[in-house]
Amino acid sequence: MSTKRLNLTVDAEAADLLERMAGGRNKMGDYLSTLLKSMNAGTPADEIERVDRESLKLMLQGMAGRLTALEGQYASMQATVAKLIADQARGGR
Repeated sequence: MSTKRLNLTVDAEAADLLERMAGGRNKMGDYLSTLLKSMNAGTPADEIERVDRESLKLMLQGMAGRLTALEGQYASMQATVAKLIADQARGGR
């Protein structure tokens, strides 16, 4: 595998997160390479096993947050539809 040196500027929080997810400063390049390749190709099942627990935890937290937001939107739409049906039943007021 050939490598290429990059100089990136990211905010401090992103740098700390990358270091923590990679398992150390010396592993950040390998981790980022694997992550980008997986994202580009989709993540096959055999690669999921190689993703560290912290990464999986963060991904699941993100998905859980999105699910909560979608559930809230769904409940709001249900209430709107129920109100429209009730208004129509009363004569369209």
